[in-house]
Amino acid sequence: MFLPKAVADGSLFELDAASFSMVLAQDKLVVASESAVLEHALRWASRAGRTEEGVRRVMPLVRFPLVSLLRLSAALKRLPARLQRCVHTVGKGVHQASQCLS
Repeated sequence: MFLPKAVADGSLFELDAASFSMVLAQDKLVVASESAVLEHALRWASRAGRTEEGVRRVMPLVRFPLVSLLRLSAALKRLPARLQRCVHTVGKGVHQASQCLS
């Protein structure tokens, strides 16, 4: 599954939680990087009307150990402060999890 058109026209971000989750769960999802998946998930989550329940359904589908936190993209840097705190918290969790595994 290749998403550039749905990202460009914004239709990807209009999906409900169940539909967006189905997209992210596709084995054949083609993306530049897992960081792009995180960006798209956060952009989806930042839309008005998103519920905490919906966000909790979507975010576990991001493969956080594959997200590079060393070089945040411009899109992630532009996120509202509330979502930036979320990314920071997730990054700390990924770091702690990796320490437990080593």
